[in-house]
This record gives sequence, C-alpha cells and structure tokens, in this order.
Amino acid sequence: MMGARMIKRCSIAGISILGTLFLLEAGVRLYSLFFYPKMTEFDSKLGWKHAVNKRKVFRDSLGQENVVVHNAYGHRGQAYGYRKAHGKFRALILGDSFADGQLNEEDLFSARLEKECPRLEAINAGVSGYGTVQEYLYLRSEGLKFDPDMVMVLFFENDLTDNCLSYFPTFGPRPYANFANGKFQIDETLDPRGFDKFALPVPFRMILQRWSYLYYFFNTKIYHRVFSEKLAQAHYADLRSIADSEKYDAFSQLINRMNIELSSRNIQLLLVFAPTREDVHRGTSETIKRLMDLCRVRQIQCLSLLDRLIQENRRNKELYYPVDIHWTRYGHQVAADEVGRYLRRFCDSPITVTSSN
Repeated sequence: MMGARMIKRCSIAGISILGTLFLLEAGVRLYSLFFYPKMTEFDSKLGWKHAVNKRKVFRDSLGQENVVVHNAYGHRGQAYGYRKAHGKFRALILGDSFADGQLNEEDLFSARLEKECPRLEAINAGVSGYGTVQEYLYLRSEGLKFDPDMVMVLFFENDLTDNCLSYFPTFGPRPYANFANGKFQIDETLDPRGFDKFALPVPFRMILQRWSYLYYFFNTKIYHRVFSEKLAQAHYADLRSIADSEKYDAFSQLINRMNIELSSRNIQLLLVFAPTREDVHRGTSETIKRLMDLCRVRQIQCLSLLDRLIQENRRNKELYYPVDIHWTRYGHQVAADEVGRYLRRFCDSPITVTSSN
C-alpha cells in the first residue's frame, strides 16, 4: 500500500515537473518569437546556421543599437535569388562574424561594397563562429546554387584553429578537419564529445541543445556566464593542443579544394585577409604573410587589408571596438573601400575569370 502511494506521488511530481518545463519552454519560445528572436538554429551538416527571416536589435560595446536582419535565405543584406540579374557581377561572401557583423544592414562592408560597385550583387553568407570547413561545406551544398562569378572568403586569424576544433563553445558540435593517419580529411559527423564540457550538465543535453529554447537560454545566458572562467580555460586548452603546422596545413588543403572546385566551374576565388587589432598596432602580421605566400604558391587571388588599416589607425580612427575583436562601422567602411578598389576591374568590365589549380 505504501509502495503504491509512493509511486503515485512520484508520478504526480514527475508529471508536474514535466508540465512546468513544458510551460516554461512554450513561454521562452513565445518571448523569443515576439521580443528576442533566436538568430541561429541547428543544422545537421554545418552544426548551426542562420535562422531565416529574423530581425533583432543588438547593442554593441559602444552602446549603439544595430538592427540585424536575416533574409529569406539566411543571408545578411538584400535577398538575391539563385539567378542573378542580367549584366550583374555576383560575389558570394563567406566568413565568420567579421562578415556576419552585428551591425545595421547599410553599415556592413558587403552593403558598402555594392555602393562602391553598382554592378555588384554581394551575397553575404557569413555566419558567426564559422571556420573554413563550414564555409567550404556550405559552398558545396548551397552556395554554388546562387551562381556566383566570384567567391570571396573573408579570413580572420581564429579560422585556423576553428577548422581543427570539433565544436564552438556556445553553438555546439561542428564538422572539422583532421589528419587521421597523416591524411587530411573532413569529419562531417557532429561529434558531441568535445562540446560536452560546455553544455549545462543535465540528461539528454545534446538533444536539448539542438531543440530546446529553454535549455539554450540557461546554457548560454546563465551557465556560461557563471562558469565563464572555467569554460574559457577549457577552450583555450583545446586551442593550444592544435599544432601550428596542422592548422596551416588544414587551411591550405581546404583552400586548395575550394579553388579546384571553383576553377572547374569558371568561378573566381578571392581570399581577403582581415588583420587583428594587435596586428594593426604592431604594423605587421606573420599569419597574413604566411598565407599570402600560400596564395602565391597556389596561384590564388588574395588581398590583405593590413596596410590600409595601419594607415587608418595612424589617423587615430576607431577601426575596432575597444573591448571586442570586431570592426566598428568605420572599420567596415574602410574594408569595403579597399576591397571595392580591387573589385572595380570586375565591376567595370566584362566578366573574365582566370582559372588556376
């Protein structure tokens, strides 16, 4: 009799807890829908991607409000369809948060590029947290459908380690590059083991990370903030474990694959190297030097923004946020101006492509 009562009480308690969690989940989803939309969603191939048709107001570290919009394709900026308009030159832009940019649409370097080159259609497919592996896989699965004349890869230094890491601390597992038995390969299986230490430790956490708004809120807004130092140390330990040669070799292999794929379709590849704030202050970047050499060996078109940003920095211009690694609105303007100069030969003349392998 006592056992039956205990089972009944436990059942009632369990149902009550589940019901409460269900109501909380519904409440968070409704709040997100109307007031604070979730801008990314789970993707079985890429780990995560932009949610489509979303609009959210962000406040940057300078206190300025920016309205971030994802169009019907999950891109920033104007929604261009798969077929480009007659006479237009179309550039598909791949990158991480430097391309994505939590800025107003008109302040993004891709939007400014279109003003620099009226013939240009700039499709900004940048996604925060992406590495070159995800950019390459997106290009193959979706990006090529947009029939670009050029693919522009906006590179930032952390891409090198992102390519070799099986997770991003806030978003989750992702495909990554490795050298199993000394041979380069892309592991497209979303392995949760590396990310597990960054997930709020509850049962079924990986399923919840993918599908639950309530779990995502507690994990990113509470757990990651309360244990920020501990989690940062764990992340840095994983980053330091990646050999220098491995991360450069992985990037070289990825770019070579991308270049071969695009050249076979008569599409131009352009690598644009964005320096760090520290590079600009030092006046040099060993990373960019090394990658420029790689471009020369591979015969790939590339452009470094370092010299131009050094010039602007000497004029005491605020190119980067003071407590953020990213460009300010002015930084985006300068980047667009420099890239625009390079693109004018394409924008102002018939489309010609130089193939290279």
